[in-house]
Amino acid sequence: IITGNPIASLAPGVIDTSIRGTYVIKQADVDAGNVTNSALVTAEDPQNNNVTDISGTTLTTDDQTVTPVTQTSAIALVKTGVYKGDATKAKVGDVITYTFMVTNTGNVTLKDIIINDAKLGTNNLPLVPGTLAPAAFATITQEYTITQADIDAGTVTNTAVAKGQDPQGSDVQDTSGTAIDNDAVTETALPKSASIALVKTGVYNGDATKAKVGDVITYTFMVTN
Repeated sequence: IITGNPIASLAPGVIDTSIRGTYVIKQADVDAGNVTNSALVTAEDPQNNNVTDISGTTLTTDDQTVTPVTQTSAIALVKTGVYKGDATKAKVGDVITYTFMVTNTGNVTLKDIIINDAKLGTNNLPLVPGTLAPAAFATITQEYTITQADIDAGTVTNTAVAKGQDPQGSDVQDTSGTAIDNDAVTETALPKSASIALVKTGVYNGDATKAKVGDVITYTFMVTN
């Protein structure tokens, strides 16, 4: 937007800065890291001949004006887990559903976003959509089958990593956390039930018609977890 009145006349050597211009930057400008442009000035000499010049950064050049725009590349991964099995007693083969929420916390567009999670065996899992504008987010879910070691531990603990690329092709990544502003490990509790049962049976091994002192009873103890 150009503001200011046209310059009526300008004597030799005189400088006039009354005309101003404002420009509202776009996301493409932030992604580029700068705003580049030029202008054209036109005037008339005393004989009404046009005199023009393309703007430059000095009086003797016509190079474009490049204005840097501060870029911040940042990504955040929040990982949550929900146990889907029996609420009183977990068993091998039960499932935890993990939700990965990836947020672009910077001011440049991120693309080619992937997730890696070693525990889930997830390698370069593409986020859909794979491109996020600033402040945008996307989620994806994955399942994990619990093991006896997980049940014995009482929790499943792990982390993941989200990685994308900024407009200049540099990697931007974040280790998962329980919120956007942390990298705390995700812990999903599993219900445990510790119990044991003992069954005891006895078999008399003597004369089936008449027991006597010294005869033997054999006891069998069956212990079940």
